Amino acid sequence: MQHHIRRHVELAQQFAGWVEEDARFELMAPAPLNLVCFRHKAGDAFNQTLLE
Repeated sequence: MQHHIRRHVELAQQFAGWVEEDARFELMAPAPLNLVCFRHKAGDAFNQTLLE
């Protein structure tokens, strides 16, 4: 179980790094464990276009 938890934390850290490197996205909070909160910088207009 410990191995799986550590692996998920590693994957989250890798994903957070990708988010930081991509100018289209930003981290909304530090990601010290396995939860990564991020958003698309283009905002709601972009999201609305995707929904339509």
